[in-house]
Amino acid sequence: MEAIDHAEGLGSKPQLNAIAARADELSNMREVYPNRDAISHLAEAVKHLGAYKKKLVAGEGKSFEQYAASGAFLANQCILQ
Repeated sequence: MEAIDHAEGLGSKPQLNAIAARADELSNMREVYPNRDAISHLAEAVKHLGAYKKKLVAGEGKSFEQYAASGAFLANQCILQ
């Protein structure tokens, strides 16, 4: 994944560190909500993070709020529906 493989250059290391710091809580969530797969949604979010950061570094990026509002970021993905 782009965000992980190029974390230093893309500036995604702080976000990845935050995700890693909460990994145990995600595991617990899977036990509490076995029918809801937060891990696959998180993997999708990390993919989007990489795409967003790559555009940002290339000077093509928008604010994260604009990127998220564009529908490109986790469109219609709510894990607690």
